[in-house]
Amino acid sequence: MNDTETAALIGGGHAFGKVHGPCASPPCGAGAEQGIGPNTFTSGFEGSWTTIPTTWSNQYFSNLLGFTWEKVEGPAGHTQWAPKTTDGADGPPVIMLTSDIALINDDSYLKHVEEWAVDMKSLETQFAAAWYKLTAGDMGPASRCLGDMVPPPQSWQNSVPEGAPVDSTVEQAVRESLNDLIAQDASNAAKFAHLAWNCANTFRITDYQGGCNGARIRFPPQSEWTTNAGSADVLEILEPVKAQFPDMSFSDLIVLAGNAGIEAAGGNAMPFCGGRVDAEDGGETDYLAPRHYTPLTVQLQDDMLVKGLTPTEYVALAGGLIYSETIASNFTAKDSLSNEFFVNLASNEANASATELAFLEEPEFATIVEQFSADEAAFKEAFAAAWTKMMNADRFDGPNGNVCAAATDGVDAPGTVGVPPQESSARMSAFNFAAAAAGIGALLAAL
Repeated sequence: MNDTETAALIGGGHAFGKVHGPCASPPCGAGAEQGIGPNTFTSGFEGSWTTIPTTWSNQYFSNLLGFTWEKVEGPAGHTQWAPKTTDGADGPPVIMLTSDIALINDDSYLKHVEEWAVDMKSLETQFAAAWYKLTAGDMGPASRCLGDMVPPPQSWQNSVPEGAPVDSTVEQAVRESLNDLIAQDASNAAKFAHLAWNCANTFRITDYQGGCNGARIRFPPQSEWTTNAGSADVLEILEPVKAQFPDMSFSDLIVLAGNAGIEAAGGNAMPFCGGRVDAEDGGETDYLAPRHYTPLTVQLQDDMLVKGLTPTEYVALAGGLIYSETIASNFTAKDSLSNEFFVNLASNEANASATELAFLEEPEFATIVEQFSADEAAFKEAFAAAWTKMMNADRFDGPNGNVCAAATDGVDAPGTVGVPPQESSARMSAFNFAAAAAGIGALLAAL
């Protein structure tokens, strides 16, 4: 949220209700103020922000400006703020929290407080926009929303229209041009695959954001991420092909180039589903940047779940491309895709990074590493399926569909390949509790 949205949501949210109650030593449960149940926990703050806390109004903002606010100790010993009139008398029975008082002590927020204290219509307009973003932000692009009250696509939805399918004759001609580039320089196979992965791997099944549709990797902020270093050089290699086939979007070209690179390096043949449309800028995609956690096993599990991948898919992709310290990663000196990464990792002979070694520390991942080290065909099959799934993950068709479902020759929809729904759900729940406990422990230690 930006400053306008933040201030609107705080003020709109505090138009209603109150904080409660005076619970100094939880658990409490000694009455209506403190809660009824014997194990009740309350915030420890007490009071409402307005004198009409069941009515929508802009009184929160007028209260902030209309009184002098005095720091006091609340009923449970917490610091909160009480109003004083200009002559020093007690104001009405309302309160503010320190976070509320902060809004009038920062110029970027104060200007909104001053505006909305006198302009209810402006508040309603800004609150409606921010509320829609808050409640629809996990829906992905506007195409996934249903109903006759859906507004036009908003900037934060990063929506692009669905394009026309790519003619098979054009696809074949583009493939031939890409293969010519790979024949001229074998390292282009790995470069194309690396570019396509970096373009697509921002996809998050948690909020249906990210993915390669739009090819925002060409623009800031994504073009400036450390993980995307060198992408501009690979895009320059593809420029002549784009000029030769101007009707093909860059996002389609990037994905098709990735497929061509993997297949040229010995990977399994993979279907291509065209129809992506290029975005005009990088959009509001800062939040899609790679996230880093410790221990590294938590980072791997988090990345897998956020992308909607199964352990088998995730390990297959990791062996091929994800955690490469060079563009070529699992491409050997002969520019071929093989299970050599897993063979070396399983035997501890590889000069592996700490992140790669973390795959051996996670038992489920370690088992898959062993399987792939012994069966190259199984690795290539899993890699091709997982790659296709990620390249098409953001090709939405309504709220639940995928326009590429029929074109990918049996590849399942995002989040379902290789694992029953109930098993996926159970795994998600089990991991979330473990990750949450680890994160809370680290936070408490830091505090």
